[in-house]
Amino acid sequence: MALPEANYVDWKAEADSFESITMYGVGEGTVVGALEPIRVRIATVSEGFFDVMGVAPVMGSGFLPEHQRSGARPVAVISHRFWRNALGSPESLDGVRLTFSNRIHPVVGVLPEGLDYPVDMDIWDNQEAIGDALNPSRSAHNWRAVGWRRV
Repeated sequence: MALPEANYVDWKAEADSFESITMYGVGEGTVVGALEPIRVRIATVSEGFFDVMGVAPVMGSGFLPEHQRSGARPVAVISHRFWRNALGSPESLDGVRLTFSNRIHPVVGVLPEGLDYPVDMDIWDNQEAIGDALNPSRSAHNWRAVGWRRV
């Protein structure tokens, strides 16, 4: 179900029946910084996304606490497929930067093979880097939410 950011914020604050909850949006874009410019699928995700998915990077890190504060600098976590095919499997992520959405994103992690949520994603970036202001509109249904329910 698509939902506005403001609804997600309310749900997260009031959802006692969830262990954790996170939101994400998906899109496509052209990325510069790979072996050549490439069109990719990008998921913009909020705090805790990889924890909710139960996945940890096989190289580098996921989003650190400083990446998940409002106004944080943009960073990217990439799929194993993108690391292999678009970047040529570098042994280190030091200095690997991708430009998309008119911003430079240092790559901080590579996810394990097989992660396919949302479907066919190449790059995940931190929603908190979008800006400080919450979009108060309740009619902009740009996000999806996923979470772990308490039992």
